[in-house]
Amino acid sequence: ESENLEKENAALRKEVKRLTEEAKYLSSVLTTHEPLCSGLAPQTTHDLLYSPHHHGSSAFHHSIAVSHYQH
Repeated sequence: ESENLEKENAALRKEVKRLTEEAKYLSSVLTTHEPLCSGLAPQTTHDLLYSPHHHGSSAFHHSIAVSHYQH
């Protein structure tokens, strides 16, 4: 049983490493894309993230997520 747990632990560590690298890559893609994103104009990212809004938070986050993947 301990051998199986060690194998599972190694597999999970490998997956965490892969996902961490993917998150870093996607973050850099987003950072590069944001200045060019017409979906964010004319507001800045800071204004969108920190200003009050009238939509429910899930609708707000959905619109942000969608705008980043449409371009």
